[in-house]
Amino acid sequence: MPILLRGGVTVEDFLEWIEARRREHLIQRGLPLELRYPFGNIPITDYLSNWATIIPDRPALIYYGTRITFRQLDELANQFANYLRARGLGKGDFIGIHLYNCPQYLIAHFGGMKAGCTVIPMDPLWKRIELEAPLGDTHPTVIVTQDINYPIFSELRERFGIKEILTTGLGDFLPPDPELPLPDIFKEANPGCPQATDLLAVIKECSTAPPQVKIELEDNASLDYTGGTTGPSKGCLHTHLGVTYTKACMYTYFGFREANPHLPALIFAPVFHTAARGQMECMIFTGLCTVLLVRFDFAAVLQAIDRYKVFIMWGPSDFWDAMTKLPDSELEKFDLTSLAYATCTQYNVLLNRELRDRFARITNGGLLFDITWGLTETLSMNTITLGFQDVDLQKQEEAGGVFIGLPMPKTYLKIVDQTERKVVPPRTVGEIAVKDPALPPVYFNRPAETAACYLPDGFLLTGDLGMYDEDGFFYYTGRSKEVIKVSGFTVSPREIELIMGYHPAVKSVAVVGAPHPRYGEIPVAFLIPKPEFKNRLSEEEVIGWCREKMAPYKVPRFVVFKEAFSFLLGLKLDRERMQKEAREVAGS
Repeated sequence: MPILLRGGVTVEDFLEWIEARRREHLIQRGLPLELRYPFGNIPITDYLSNWATIIPDRPALIYYGTRITFRQLDELANQFANYLRARGLGKGDFIGIHLYNCPQYLIAHFGGMKAGCTVIPMDPLWKRIELEAPLGDTHPTVIVTQDINYPIFSELRERFGIKEILTTGLGDFLPPDPELPLPDIFKEANPGCPQATDLLAVIKECSTAPPQVKIELEDNASLDYTGGTTGPSKGCLHTHLGVTYTKACMYTYFGFREANPHLPALIFAPVFHTAARGQMECMIFTGLCTVLLVRFDFAAVLQAIDRYKVFIMWGPSDFWDAMTKLPDSELEKFDLTSLAYATCTQYNVLLNRELRDRFARITNGGLLFDITWGLTETLSMNTITLGFQDVDLQKQEEAGGVFIGLPMPKTYLKIVDQTERKVVPPRTVGEIAVKDPALPPVYFNRPAETAACYLPDGFLLTGDLGMYDEDGFFYYTGRSKEVIKVSGFTVSPREIELIMGYHPAVKSVAVVGAPHPRYGEIPVAFLIPKPEFKNRLSEEEVIGWCREKMAPYKVPRFVVFKEAFSFLLGLKLDRERMQKEAREVAGS
């Protein structure tokens, strides 16, 4: 330890010291030292097939009352895979999945991978401009999208060489009498899909037998896009090895080994995102059922926990805070005692002893703990937090950062300074760098971004700031100045700036983040209009235009008009000054 306190320690010595501390803590608490795999280190698609054989009639998915068994899900995925194979698609081909949470997402996801294709999960809220990066990178042959979003791809089809658009409806798997409240999105009218193919109609004609494709761990599984720390979305090409590795991490260290096999998990976060999709895949990995909601709805979540006896679920800290503060007269309407584990993402409300105790009271002993630290590049699963609840909150308060625990097996973390990239001493804030089996060696078709973010030793500079302590525990303390975290989504100011640059009245634009009590942060845009539009452009008009061009969480909440921007030394935009003004405008 004395050598670490002096700083300047070699990376090898630091990682060896961290590994020793990790093993000490795990042994002390009786936690596994290595990862566990129910069926060994095999692709996630094989896990689905194995469980379909072992527990064929157990529900894999509950969707507003519709139950889909493991055998049914496996056969539907096989049908989609065989449909793709019949069209000559397989290894080396990309298919885009642009769907809200629904059973068809799982069918397309697992079916695409069973065919050997690389699936591209896309945010269903993305508009035309936001889709240009993944479509331009890959030119996918097939797109699977919701019927209500068909017009977006109808416009892009010819430009990006999309040969087939498969559409499906959110209501296609609804039961006659849904068991939970339906969100308003179910009321959106189908605009008509004249040149699309109905997904469910065509796959029902295909064989339910497994496709004749051998999936290897080294094969590509998904191409995930991240807002990252610089510029437009960047692609992360993940292999089946990385997917299975992260599922083993969740299974080993997040309560799944102790799960009652007849109680489900609940997912309402969008499964296109690596964190929620990882949770969904882990349920398949473990042979457990998922209750899937299209999107968050407070009443539906509470009713689902009660009706289906949910065992484990994930949610932002402000949700748990609001739920545990409901009057007893409201809480008494729901039986929440099945909820044994709940993870908390600390974006807006910090996890504290009072919140944890309130949760334990209303769930009759359930445990609320901070979720792992991770990022899209590593499929969002890099640290162990469960098992340290005797020390996590105290250490979090002492460190002044979010307790993110210990590295997973085969995950390597280091905290480096932001100039020479050397390991810093304990309790010194630096940038978190990571390397693990899920991390792609490069950003897909982005050599400049790869050079900027990857270190020569293969570590990725994450843009997140953090520290470690004398016991080897890690903490998250913030993020690089320019990245904005909105409701947990990583938003690149540069991407918003590029999109807003398409507005015919915009001469120049700069975007920064401002704190927000509900969303964590919000984007604030500073805009210089073209001379002919001076005094003719309104904030409402610009925000309305943005709503049509980008996902809701990227839309600036405020627009500040400027005649000129301030620069440092005449060269670099003075974002620090803008951030100060943004806080004033946002009242934060």
